[in-house]
Amino acid sequence: MGTMMPELPNEKRERFSAYNQASHNFYSRLPVLRPREIAILGGAFLESGLRHLLDSRFTDKSDKLFESGSLISMESRAKLARALGCFPTQILSELLVLGEIRNFFAHRYGVDDFDHPDIMKMTKKLSLRSTRDAAKYFESVVPELKFADRPLPGSENSFAITDEQGFALLRIDLSMEDASQVYYENSLKITWSTLVLATVYSPR
Repeated sequence: MGTMMPELPNEKRERFSAYNQASHNFYSRLPVLRPREIAILGGAFLESGLRHLLDSRFTDKSDKLFESGSLISMESRAKLARALGCFPTQILSELLVLGEIRNFFAHRYGVDDFDHPDIMKMTKKLSLRSTRDAAKYFESVVPELKFADRPLPGSENSFAITDEQGFALLRIDLSMEDASQVYYENSLKITWSTLVLATVYSPR
């Protein structure tokens, strides 16, 4: 599944490139990370994305808000971003569950994998699992996005947003395996990409 963006100004293209590189760097590490590391680093990854998104909406930036103030947590950042209309309610719900999973791994001794019964209950709450889910929420954040209903060559579980030259501005590879960790990773990738789109296309 994929779509092509209309001609982009250089500034947006450069921001896409930076976020695409950041996501590639993180996703390439997932196969070698332990489950606890995936959850904790995944939470930090999303917190960073939320900070970039909020910075794109603020007129005046303040590091204190994010480092020691009212926006230090992922939950507070997510709720403010939703209140500002940055993304739909479903994305907030995903962020809150992803944050809950991160906190459970971080604060429970002996929780080492996604097959823990409590973790499995949480991952079942995650609903962003497929390319169709991704397309739905990407279009809600950037209405001009229209996804072609076709798989990318080589994978029916991938999608990309390309520019007019065919350069991938944003690409995600998902897994359709029925597993708790897969639910988490798919939701993480779709949620992160939604934050990226909302940031790059910030109205300010």
